[in-house]
Amino acid sequence: MLVRWTPPPRGWFKINFDGSVYHDGSGRASIGGAIRDSAGRVVLAFAEPTEHSTVGIVEARAMIRGLRLALGLGVRRVVVEGDDLVLVQLLRGEETQTRIPAAMQEEIVGLLLRFAGCDVRHVYREGNTVAHTLCRLAY
Repeated sequence: MLVRWTPPPRGWFKINFDGSVYHDGSGRASIGGAIRDSAGRVVLAFAEPTEHSTVGIVEARAMIRGLRLALGLGVRRVVVEGDDLVLVQLLRGEETQTRIPAAMQEEIVGLLLRFAGCDVRHVYREGNTVAHTLCRLAY
């Protein structure tokens, strides 16, 4: 099965996000992501270190960063795509188990509600390579 990035519908933008935690004793963690338009053009990208934590929390930080940046750009309709299946299922209402604090979940939901249209989707890592690469570059 071929997994690759696909553009959002016309008039929408797509945020791909990723978080990474090193378990090598270094205490390093990072987030990365990209916001692209329906033609696949990168409108904005981010890659930055973040405080070491669990992978679920770091992934959620990456999503929050991408959502805030999209709102700052005036994006109205957004597809949010990441490879953290647990986080995506939680936000889609398909799962109640979470790896993030309730306050962080509430912050994400509040940000999503600020868009005129939004869709949160899971994508396998192979379809999230730009965000994954940006995340690694932040180290």
